Amino acid sequence: MAPEAPQGAVFGTAVSTDGSLIAVGAPYAPKSPSQPGTGAVYLFQRGTETNSSGGNVWTHIQAFYPSYDQELHAFGSQVAIDGWRIVTLEQNAPVIFHKDYGSWSRDMFSLPGPVKPLPSPRHMIALRWPNLLIASPETDVGDVGKAGVIYYATNWQLLP
Repeated sequence: MAPEAPQGAVFGTAVSTDGSLIAVGAPYAPKSPSQPGTGAVYLFQRGTETNSSGGNVWTHIQAFYPSYDQELHAFGSQVAIDGWRIVTLEQNAPVIFHKDYGSWSRDMFSLPGPVKPLPSPRHMIALRWPNLLIASPETDVGDVGKAGVIYYATNWQLLP
């Protein structure tokens, strides 16, 4: 299972599954030929057909890209899925893609500062709708460097 991603896209850096859906991050995939390395998250769905090995066929059904055009920000280096909701990190904020009434929407919300730049390979996200956890182990807490914090949000509202 892989979309048509060029060499160096690093497809599979992050993987999350929920039932018949798999979200796969590729933090250096191009948004377009003129925008290399912006990152992507690919969504696959397991079908009822079987392949020659007897396994189910996975179909690429959607690709998600960052809203910016700068490369090397590692969009897709973390991903979490729960039903038709997918979360990844874009620059300094989580971005949530959700499917309602047949079309995909995109929402972002800000984390309280100061937060180490997101995404980072050390950040982790977990999603069990309506709860979202974001671990930021390199964030300073007061005068303590890299003490780390975990942000908790529910229903897209950040809680203390």
